[in-house]
Amino acid sequence: MLNNILSIHPDILIIDPFTNPENKLPLIKNIIKRQESIKVIILTNIMSQQYLYEAIRIGVKAYLKKSASLSEIIECIKDDENEFHLKMTSEFERLKKQEPA
Repeated sequence: MLNNILSIHPDILIIDPFTNPENKLPLIKNIIKRQESIKVIILTNIMSQQYLYEAIRIGVKAYLKKSASLSEIIECIKDDENEFHLKMTSEFERLKKQEPA
């Protein structure tokens, strides 16, 4: 999977790393490490504090719920800043407030 993704040199990767029992965050970390310019957006229904912090740590640019609207996804894609984007559902708000320093 890694070689397939890297062979096409995408600017953006939208992925749900939790579609099967295997956590693909290590794969995403490797992709970002090998192609630093890629913008990775996680689109998932898994709202886990552990995964959110790991995603921020490895360089994911956005972590969205699968219910995000097309305009929310496009907004994340168009954003040129290096800030992490988090669409604030009540669960995300709770997780963000607990983020360790």
